[in-house]
Amino acid sequence: MSFDARRYTIDGLIKQLLLLELHIRDGSVWECGCAWDAHLPLIEGLAEEGIKFAKDEKEREFFDRLMHWARDARLRLQYGLEGEGMEVEEHSNPAGEVRVGEEYVHETLQPEDLCDPRSFRTVKSGEHRVVVCCPKGGWDESLPEGEQCRVGMQAQKILHPIWEKEEEELGHGK
Repeated sequence: MSFDARRYTIDGLIKQLLLLELHIRDGSVWECGCAWDAHLPLIEGLAEEGIKFAKDEKEREFFDRLMHWARDARLRLQYGLEGEGMEVEEHSNPAGEVRVGEEYVHETLQPEDLCDPRSFRTVKSGEHRVVVCCPKGGWDESLPEGEQCRVGMQAQKILHPIWEKEEEELGHGK
């Protein structure tokens, strides 16, 4: 019997969603902290993996929405972001958005409104640029520079040089 990555991913998602539901129903979601430390990150990761194993576009969209729901819910619970409930939030620049600029193709990994506005930094990696930020609620101005993000900086956007995309389309790229 061969390993079925899609089935494994779906089974894992079902288990994590049921455990999360149990914590919500019995009220332990607020005491244990495992919703944002374990269940929601696992749901987010499994859903992200599910995108790769989806059998069709409809299933891919489901996994994508579930991934974003889990990320939004985790951040709200973990950092006390505004907004009641755990519904997928509409963002001005949603994850997955691709925008073509003058010199770069901007690929959004997570919406900027989930980041502390004081925390944005741009890191150069070869010809690419990566915009990093600290999730809302994680920035502490009283800490020394370079250590102000208590939870770790996260990639918010990747800037791909235009020439790289053109070379790939022409078949000259990697």
